Formats: sequence, structure tokens, C-alpha cells
Amino acid sequence: MNNCQLCNKIIPMGEKFATLDYNIETMKQDIDGLSVEVISSETIYKLCIYCAAENNQHETRQFLKRIISQSNGRSN
Repeated sequence: MNNCQLCNKIIPMGEKFATLDYNIETMKQDIDGLSVEVISSETIYKLCIYCAAENNQHETRQFLKRIISQSNGRSN
């Protein structure tokens, strides 16, 4: 069952929702173009479309960059 992790609303099949995921990927380029292979993917957080619409994407991006920089990581 899919539930919003903010408001706990059930997210029905077919309804839009947002996720924050942690992916490990490889990228390669050949004559056919660029391709990405996802090695593993984990959903860290799931929001219903209503809670996601209330989320400020710029603030979330800045927050995540601060977390990464505190752990000696690098962010774009």
C-alpha cells in the first residue's frame, strides 16, 4: 500500500505522487548516445501530490546540499 509519509493519506493506484530516491547509477556514451544503468534504487520519502505541491523544491534542494556537504560529500 502506498501512503504519503507526510499526511499518511493513501495514494491510490494511478494517482500522481512524488518521491525522493537514492540511486546508484553508471553512465556511458556510445554511437547510439548516452545511456544510464541504474544499479540500485531506494525510495527514501514518498509524498502525495497535494503535499508535494506544498513543498518548496528550491528549499528542499538547498537542505539536501547542506546535508551532503556536512558529510564531506560534494553536490552540484
